[in-house]
Amino acid sequence: MGGVSQQPAVVDALVVVLTAALPAVRVLDGPGITDDSARAWLFVGDDDPDSTGAPTAVEGSQSWAGLGRRSRDEEFTVWCTCVCWSGDDALKPVRDAAYGIVAQLEATIVADPTLGGIALWCGLGAVRLRQNATDRGVEAHVTVGVDVRTRLSS
Repeated sequence: MGGVSQQPAVVDALVVVLTAALPAVRVLDGPGITDDSARAWLFVGDDDPDSTGAPTAVEGSQSWAGLGRRSRDEEFTVWCTCVCWSGDDALKPVRDAAYGIVAQLEATIVADPTLGGIALWCGLGAVRLRQNATDRGVEAHVTVGVDVRTRLSS
């Protein structure tokens, strides 16, 4: 795989495979305008959908893979956030729903950890839970890092 980075291709692939795998979830490519009628979202390339600034989509690094500077290993994390909410005050159902989406995300990646050959491998990494009560009801945000390794060749 050549080029400067596989980060854009991996984000694109995640949006495609997760949209297909999660028909009941509104999958968004990065931050987007949300439909308040939806009860479950998955933001691919967004570590904080509530941020008023630009959220972190991807972060990582590259290193030389060997002598001669002909190929580089690229390791990065694509941040995804699942958001579920309800119109009442019971947190457990929305928290369980958000972690259910994370489980489906993981199953999708396990089924094809190379994302069709774009990556050497990918898998779940860091996970963070945030919960909130709003005037619309309670919500659970589960942010998960999809850790990726690719090889770039010149």
